[in-house]
Amino acid sequence: PEMLGMDLPFRCAATVRGTVISRHSDRFVADVGRRVVGVEYGPPVPVGVEATHIALSDEHATVTVPGATPPLGSLVDFIPGQIRTTFNLHDRVWVSRGKMLVDCWPVSARGGSQ
Repeated sequence: PEMLGMDLPFRCAATVRGTVISRHSDRFVADVGRRVVGVEYGPPVPVGVEATHIALSDEHATVTVPGATPPLGSLVDFIPGQIRTTFNLHDRVWVSRGKMLVDCWPVSARGGSQ
C-alpha cells in the first residue's frame, strides 16, 4: 500500500480475497484479518472500494466507506500491507490470470523461520 498512488509502471501482483459478511449504511465487514494478511506497513487496501478507514481484528476487516457498501456475500480483493508475511500465513496460493483461476501453488517455506 505504501506504493499506491506513486504512478509506478506496474501494479500489485497479489491480493487476498475476502467475502463481505456484514454491512451497514457506512461500512462493511469482510473476513480478512491479521491471520490472513500481513500488516507491517499498514492495513490491507480494498481494491475498487473507496475506503475512509480500515480497522482490523484477527479475523475481520471493518471498512468505512463514504458511499454504498458492497452487497452481502460479494467478493472484495485486498492489497496486503506486507506481502512477505502474507505468504507466510498461507499453505497455498491460488493463481489467477484476469478472472480465470489457473493454478494452485504450495507455499513450501511457510513457517520456515527458526
